[in-house]
Amino acid sequence: VAARDFAGLPPEHRFDALLIEVRSQAARILGLPGMDAVPADAPLRELGLDSLMTVELRNALAALAGTKLPATLVFDCPTCRELAGFLAAGPLSALIRPPEAAGDGFDDLGTDELAALLEQELLAAGRHLDGTAG
Repeated sequence: VAARDFAGLPPEHRFDALLIEVRSQAARILGLPGMDAVPADAPLRELGLDSLMTVELRNALAALAGTKLPATLVFDCPTCRELAGFLAAGPLSALIRPPEAAGDGFDDLGTDELAALLEQELLAAGRHLDGTAG
């Protein structure tokens, strides 16, 4: 994925697409099966990210952003959501609005769609809507 690819998306979906890309890169570097194995708000160090992987992730994100990124980026932004927020507010701000400016993206969703998204997040966290563990 290149930064210019985000410009082809509706503005309200660009941050989510960026977050997916950051999670996918993190999963690849961590050797995990896919982005679903990397919760957006989980500290990457807790998922096994070491210092060499940190450099690799920063380099992958720099390639995506098309610019050099701070050496301390992954330490300063320890989760994928924070990394995506940094990119959206900084190097990719011309293409992607930060989440505060874009809203939460849920305004146009119906109850069933919101319930499905919630169920997906809960399953990722190991829980079900009925309160049972997964």
